[in-house]
Amino acid sequence: MAVQAVADQKIRVLVKFNENTDILDSFRNESVKTIEMGNETIEVMSLSSQEFAELKNSSAVLVEESQKLYALTIIPEVVPDNIKIIKAHIAHQHNITGKTIKVAIADTGLDYNNPEFTPLYHGGFDFVNNDDDPFDDSQHGTMVAGVLAARYNNQGIVGVAPDIDLYALKVLDGEGIGYTDALIQAILWAKNNSIDVVSMSFGSEG
Repeated sequence: MAVQAVADQKIRVLVKFNENTDILDSFRNESVKTIEMGNETIEVMSLSSQEFAELKNSSAVLVEESQKLYALTIIPEVVPDNIKIIKAHIAHQHNITGKTIKVAIADTGLDYNNPEFTPLYHGGFDFVNNDDDPFDDSQHGTMVAGVLAARYNNQGIVGVAPDIDLYALKVLDGEGIGYTDALIQAILWAKNNSIDVVSMSFGSEG
């Protein structure tokens, strides 16, 4: 039974040619568009893998694959460089992901409706407005939470400890400003609620 050959998938390529127009002319039909950059011209081409290899071995000045970009809501899951540098991804492979560890982020609050955090969120307190809804009106705390605890869920990034019990202690307002007294209250709250780690990403002049 004959096996049908799979068509070679085209590669989108950026090419800057030198003065040798013969090379350019031989690939002219593959050009998708031309980008003028000051005095230089970049050809965007759709090439087979064989054509791509031929150009890479030619005297063209630049031959580079045009990388695919994604909106953040659909980007494939990424292990960021900071996670690799501290080798947290290796810990994850050994099921060391922060399970049962209670971590509170003392910051501008948390967007606990974000799917990265909804399963991890276990409550907290707003020491700016003195209520039990530490929702983030600045996104700084949410960003910090992403670095710390973004889950493996096939989108966005992965955090250092994606399986922690996450708490939010709002000590900074929507402009990212707060006071030491709110921080003291937050630390006492953490102590009284058996929090293991308090994450703080702010500074002061004093």
